[in-house]
Amino acid sequence: MSLRHSLIDHAQMPVRVLITDCPPSQELLEEAYLPVLAENRVQVLIRLCEPTYETAVLEAAGVRVIDTMAFTDGTPPPQPVLADYRTLIDTLVAATPDTKPTIAVHCVSGIGRAPIFAVIALVDAGVERIEAVEFVRMRRRGAFNKSQLEWIMDERNGLVRRKKPNLGFGGWGGSKVGTPTKTSSDSRNSMASVQSERTSVTSSATKKKNGFLGLFSKKG
Repeated sequence: MSLRHSLIDHAQMPVRVLITDCPPSQELLEEAYLPVLAENRVQVLIRLCEPTYETAVLEAAGVRVIDTMAFTDGTPPPQPVLADYRTLIDTLVAATPDTKPTIAVHCVSGIGRAPIFAVIALVDAGVERIEAVEFVRMRRRGAFNKSQLEWIMDERNGLVRRKKPNLGFGGWGGSKVGTPTKTSSDSRNSMASVQSERTSVTSSATKKKNGFLGLFSKKG
């Protein structure tokens, strides 16, 4: 059984994001995944891949399942999905002004599409892009392929930070109970690795011409 879940909770985020892989069967959903969702007080589950389970048991447990944000494996989210996700965050934060809501999200393996939703929330909350990627990767090893990382780092045509702040619990970038960014040597080394990869991404146009740019063979 593969139950790989990672809770992304940063002091500046207005929500918590629980990343998992896809439950392989209805039985495992009920026996292994549902208790994790309950433990983390998940209110909404975003399913980004083909269904492998019925959602009735989740709905009965108070977990709303959203299938309308799915997008192509190995790619960043299109703008309509990004807009819907931000609206969802606003709605949850407004509905729970005294606590931080939790959103669960899964794709196939939980290392491509799903972690992007955590980075979006981090960047929108004012966290620097490199720090956001490092923060997620410290908790979700192998997250993001090169195409997705390029989108995250592109401030103009990729992940554009939202201009209007969220006015819910603490507001975007406000004071919240969460996990602060690590400042250990391991964290700094990881950030240096992301910086190096960002430099590589910046020169992607040249690499494409020479035929050296390829996506990692990760599923998400």
